[in-house]
Amino acid sequence: MNTELLIVFVNESDRIQHHSAADFIIRQALELGVAGASAFRAIDGFGKHHRLHHQTLLSMTDDEGAAILLSDTSEKLDILANTLSKAGVKATTLRIQTTSTTYE
Repeated sequence: MNTELLIVFVNESDRIQHHSAADFIIRQALELGVAGASAFRAIDGFGKHHRLHHQTLLSMTDDEGAAILLSDTSEKLDILANTLSKAGVKATTLRIQTTSTTYE
Protein backbone atom coordinates (compact mmCIF):
# COMPACT_ATOMS: atom_id res chain seq x y z
CA MET A 1 0.00 0.00 0.00
CA ASN A 2 1.31 3.48 -0.85
CA THR A 3 1.48 5.70 2.19
CA GLU A 4 2.96 9.01 3.19
CA LEU A 5 4.78 10.17 6.27
CA LEU A 6 3.80 13.64 7.50
CA ILE A 7 6.22 15.25 9.93
CA VAL A 8 4.97 18.31 11.83
CA PHE A 9 7.52 20.45 13.69
CA VAL A 10 6.26 22.49 16.67
CA ASN A 11 7.52 24.07 19.90
CA GLU A 12 6.47 22.33 23.08
CA SER A 13 5.26 25.72 24.34
CA ASP A 14 2.79 26.07 21.43
CA ARG A 15 -0.85 25.81 22.57
CA ILE A 16 -3.94 25.05 20.49
CA GLN A 17 -7.38 25.16 22.10
CA HIS A 18 -5.85 24.77 25.60
CA HIS A 19 -3.77 21.70 24.62
CA SER A 20 -0.11 21.40 23.71
CA ALA A 21 0.32 21.48 19.93
CA ALA A 22 1.62 17.90 19.86
CA ASP A 23 -1.30 16.62 21.96
CA PHE A 24 -3.83 18.52 19.84
CA ILE A 25 -2.39 17.20 16.55
CA ILE A 26 -2.29 13.60 17.77
CA ARG A 27 -5.88 13.82 19.11
CA GLN A 28 -7.09 15.18 15.76
CA ALA A 29 -5.28 12.38 13.92
CA LEU A 30 -6.87 9.77 16.20
CA GLU A 31 -10.36 11.22 15.67
CA LEU A 32 -9.85 11.14 11.88
CA GLY A 33 -8.66 7.53 11.97
CA VAL A 34 -5.09 8.18 10.84
CA ALA A 35 -3.12 4.91 10.78
CA GLY A 36 -0.38 6.02 13.20
CA ALA A 37 1.09 8.98 15.06
CA SER A 38 3.98 9.56 17.46
CA ALA A 39 5.54 12.66 19.00
CA PHE A 40 9.24 13.04 19.76
CA ARG A 41 11.11 15.71 21.74
CA ALA A 42 14.20 17.29 20.30
CA ILE A 43 17.37 17.03 22.35
CA ASP A 44 19.26 19.66 20.35
CA GLY A 45 18.33 22.02 17.57
CA PHE A 46 17.35 25.45 16.35
CA GLY A 47 14.39 26.94 14.53
CA LYS A 48 13.53 29.99 12.46
CA HIS A 49 15.09 32.35 15.03
CA HIS A 50 18.40 30.41 14.91
CA ARG A 51 18.54 30.20 18.71
CA LEU A 52 20.28 26.98 19.77
CA HIS A 53 18.26 24.81 22.17
CA HIS A 54 19.70 22.07 24.35
CA GLN A 55 17.66 19.68 26.44
CA THR A 56 19.36 18.74 29.69
CA LEU A 57 18.32 16.81 32.78
CA LEU A 58 17.89 20.05 34.69
CA SER A 59 16.10 21.84 31.87
CA MET A 60 12.82 23.35 33.07
CA THR A 61 11.81 25.07 29.83
CA ASP A 62 9.11 23.94 27.46
CA ASP A 63 10.60 25.93 24.59
CA GLU A 64 12.10 22.79 23.08
CA GLY A 65 11.19 21.50 19.65
CA ALA A 66 9.00 18.49 18.99
CA ALA A 67 8.29 16.46 15.88
CA ILE A 68 5.01 14.63 15.32
CA LEU A 69 5.20 11.79 12.80
CA LEU A 70 1.93 10.73 11.17
CA SER A 71 1.50 7.92 8.66
CA ASP A 72 -1.41 7.14 6.34
CA THR A 73 -2.59 7.58 2.76
CA SER A 74 -2.12 10.89 0.99
CA GLU A 75 -5.87 11.45 1.03
CA LYS A 76 -6.18 10.90 4.79
CA LEU A 77 -3.22 13.19 5.50
CA ASP A 78 -4.77 15.87 3.25
CA ILE A 79 -7.92 15.73 5.40
CA LEU A 80 -5.82 16.00 8.56
CA ALA A 81 -3.81 18.93 7.16
CA ASN A 82 -7.02 20.78 6.29
CA THR A 83 -8.45 20.09 9.75
CA LEU A 84 -5.29 21.42 11.42
CA SER A 85 -5.24 24.50 9.20
CA LYS A 86 -8.88 25.30 10.06
CA ALA A 87 -8.02 24.94 13.77
CA GLY A 88 -5.28 27.57 13.36
CA VAL A 89 -2.27 25.28 13.65
CA LYS A 90 0.83 27.03 12.34
CA ALA A 91 3.74 24.64 11.95
CA THR A 92 6.47 23.57 9.59
CA THR A 93 5.68 20.28 7.86
CA LEU A 94 7.42 17.74 5.67
CA ARG A 95 5.68 15.03 3.62
CA ILE A 96 7.51 11.96 2.36
CA GLN A 97 6.07 9.29 0.09
CA THR A 98 6.80 5.81 1.33
CA THR A 99 5.74 2.22 0.90
CA SER A 100 4.26 0.62 3.99
CA THR A 101 5.02 -2.93 5.07
CA THR A 102 3.32 -4.67 7.97
CA TYR A 103 5.29 -7.23 9.96
CA GLU A 104 3.58 -9.88 12.05
